[in-house]
Amino acid sequence: MLLTCPPEISDAIARSDLHSLQSYIARQEQILLDRGEQLAAAQRQLKAFAIDFRHVRRSERERANEVAQAQEETAVRLLKASRFRDEETGAHIWRVGLYARLACQRLNGSGRYADRIFRASQLHDVGKIGVPDAILRKPGKLDESEWALMREHTRIGAQVLDGSNSPLLKTACRIAATHHEHYDGTGYPNRLAGEQIPIEGRIVKLADTYDALRMRRAYKPLLDHATAVAIILDGDDRSRPEHFDPQLLRLFETMHREFEEIFRNCGDDAAWEL
Repeated sequence: MLLTCPPEISDAIARSDLHSLQSYIARQEQILLDRGEQLAAAQRQLKAFAIDFRHVRRSERERANEVAQAQEETAVRLLKASRFRDEETGAHIWRVGLYARLACQRLNGSGRYADRIFRASQLHDVGKIGVPDAILRKPGKLDESEWALMREHTRIGAQVLDGSNSPLLKTACRIAATHHEHYDGTGYPNRLAGEQIPIEGRIVKLADTYDALRMRRAYKPLLDHATAVAIILDGDDRSRPEHFDPQLLRLFETMHREFEEIFRNCGDDAAWEL
């Protein structure tokens, strides 16, 4: 590749004009110096922008952490409020969270989403804070009118949790509203069916049913693991396999022993924390 010489240089060379050549070289050196200073200034500005950007990102992370902590604190306080109404729910809500997280992980849910399900699912019965004590603490079976009031805990829970911008509390709201819906459309409160029920509600439906069968209540004995599994998979006078998401039901067949282990390790007398 041939380099083209500027006309003024060609003329200076032809005239053997050393002064003109030196002047041209000096001008070019100054141009390069000016460009170098411009480049250095641009580099300094970029460095300042990078520092400012890191500060902004750090502030955003700190803000996000503060918001997450506030959301977590809200969830914990709601859980504590629900415990004051029903002491038997303490270990129950903890176990339901563990079952739900396990099922979510097996459904290939991300670790962060599974952790959100773990926390949010523990608020599934928060609506019981609005159920009368006479019903909530009744030692025997509930009659139909009492069951109607008990079923309102799904609506109450959704109302308590509704309106938040928190992903955690939004998930908890969906769970509170739908964890008693049945896949075949025969559940409550809205008789949703199939994928009308959000996946979080379907997961907690399974987790809550298993734990409720295993728990001892004043009106029912504790059932062993094999009996609880048989009721979920084969049905009885109250529960039918059609009540559950078929995919989750197949998953439960392969992992029910892990549910049993959670129940055994997190019994009603075991130490646990919100």
